[in-house]
Amino acid sequence: MSDREQMSTSFGRAAATYEAGRPEYPAAAVQWMLAPVATRTPLRVADVGAGTGKLTRAVLALAADVVAVDPDAAMLD
Repeated sequence: MSDREQMSTSFGRAAATYEAGRPEYPAAAVQWMLAPVATRTPLRVADVGAGTGKLTRAVLALAADVVAVDPDAAMLD
């Protein structure tokens, strides 16, 4: 495994700490971000670098379909 690959999957060891300590995304900020595409049906979003899924959950709360992508399986768990 290359150094780049190792770095891309190294954060998962701290996933629980990261999840506990990082604040949630404000709903108003997520609505603002999605406003230019909010009328698309269905609204589909790719959360690239999804980490523990904080943004994924915020987007799901706005009734969008979300695909979470992250190189670290431990983060996606």
